[in-house]
Amino acid sequence: MGWDRPSQQPFMMEELRGTLTRFALDPKNHDFLSVLKGARNGLVYGAKIRAPHALVMVFLFGSGTPMEKLRKILTATRQHSMRLGAFVAIYKSLVLAQRKWLHGGKEDTLDTFIAGLVGGWYMFGERTPVNEQIVLYCAARCLASLLPRAPVPDNYPPNKVIPIDNTAHQIFAALTWGSVMWLFQNRRQFLNGGLVNSMDCMWCGSGVRSGTDAARRSLRVLGQVGQVGTHSGSSDDRRLGAAQPALLSAGRPLPCRVAPKERLLTATQPAKPVLAQCVDSQLS
Repeated sequence: MGWDRPSQQPFMMEELRGTLTRFALDPKNHDFLSVLKGARNGLVYGAKIRAPHALVMVFLFGSGTPMEKLRKILTATRQHSMRLGAFVAIYKSLVLAQRKWLHGGKEDTLDTFIAGLVGGWYMFGERTPVNEQIVLYCAARCLASLLPRAPVPDNYPPNKVIPIDNTAHQIFAALTWGSVMWLFQNRRQFLNGGLVNSMDCMWCGSGVRSGTDAARRSLRVLGQVGQVGTHSGSSDDRRLGAAQPALLSAGRPLPCRVAPKERLLTATQPAKPVLAQCVDSQLS
């Protein structure tokens, strides 16, 4: 009997292949397979766009041992792909359920909004670095969709994206950069942490909200100290860190790089680890 097993394996594989083919071609299973395929596509796409980004950011600018860096890459990739795949499965399931049980097999314009609302709340509602990046990415695209579009010919493909009008883009760009620079200067505590760290990398030490002058002005407001020396030292850093809650409650702008365990970047203090600090804080 043992000699018959190898000869039976091709027959069993053919039978299994035929069963799966009949299952896939059965119209009754179309909805289930649609959800399954969407979840798979979400997993693959999430891994494809997150893994290269995390690889470059962590290995070029991140800190830690090679194993710690690899762990960060795998964690970010897993979170992105799993959440995106689960969101697609939830979204497609809710759209199909509403169509089948609420509208008698017909589509309604609000079905997609409700499905996206529930899926977004459940999968991206928790505030994590990966979730926040995905949500902000989508929010920016939603806002840009409200801008006027450029004129297109009558034979323009219906499914092709219509570009933004150039004048509208110029106004939008000017308002965006004017707003972000004003917020960075006056209300930086309300901006996204990654954006603040990137702005610190570019502006600190260049005369924009940096150095001991900004620290001295902020501390004088609170009456914390009378004078700060021309060189920022560890004692000044501790006093600035202690003054931070009071500065926030008083609605005063913070001096550049006022944060625990961080030293003020001044013109007299070289910014040796600035780029690494900025990228590390964005990846954490």
